Amino acid sequence: MLLRVNPSPYTLAGLQANLDEAVFVVLGLPLEATSTLRPGSRLAPLAIREASLYVSLWSERVERSVALVPVHDAGDAVIEASVRDTLDSVAELVEMLVSRGKRVILVGGEHTITLSVVKAMVRRARNPLLIVFDAHLDMREVHQGAHLAHSTVTLRAAEQLGGQKVVVIGARALSERELERAKRLGVRVIRAREFEMSHIQRLAREVENVDWLHISIDIDALDPIFAPGATTPEPEGLTPTQLYDAIHELAGNARFATLDLTEYTPLYDPTRITAVYAAKAVIEYIAAQARTLSL
Repeated sequence: MLLRVNPSPYTLAGLQANLDEAVFVVLGLPLEATSTLRPGSRLAPLAIREASLYVSLWSERVERSVALVPVHDAGDAVIEASVRDTLDSVAELVEMLVSRGKRVILVGGEHTITLSVVKAMVRRARNPLLIVFDAHLDMREVHQGAHLAHSTVTLRAAEQLGGQKVVVIGARALSERELERAKRLGVRVIRAREFEMSHIQRLAREVENVDWLHISIDIDALDPIFAPGATTPEPEGLTPTQLYDAIHELAGNARFATLDLTEYTPLYDPTRITAVYAAKAVIEYIAAQARTLSL
């Protein structure tokens, strides 16, 4: 199925390289089909792009700017009536771009969009690893009758990749059933109160041996004091510094890494501070991967 795309009035950080020359490709995915608490994640791709226009492109962690890194913003995908059809179309595009060496950045939208990358990873990667930053485990079996939903996404990913290939960082809104499923499948969970950079550094050594790392960021991994615009905010979360440090340790040690950022709603973010932190997370990822490529 051919994915249709609409141009965006803004590009990420104002960057727009030719697609053939680009190393990073941004795609907005305004999918909002199974959200249950706060609406508005479909508006996030535009808000995050707008915030990226006034966030510094300098990364303190690598002492460089990403202003000259070749980034192509493809615009926003047209969302199909069926969630499955949307995910399948995006998966085809991701697989095509990855086959050309492009690092894909998906900006949602609800967290379900991660499954499009997972599907492409299953097809192309011999040794993949999915690292999810999230306040929730998202390992429900079904969500209001739907198997493909924002609260089932990590379980579906573990079923497809194998649980040992999935790590959740920042979890603090849990259930006994989800914890049991995670343990049974071998999904590793680093809770927010257990977060230490030593855990991330051990993961970074593992990342060196994978052929495709995907980092999935649900913005509610951050504490609500930093991310009031999360669709499902949860107290006692990570700080932006912890998140950005982790991104650099992981993406900075990966031969090939992609990214998605999800579950932000501008409707609950009047100052747009959440969008600023989200945009900076994308910039830090680009900086980390660009360093590994000597860009």
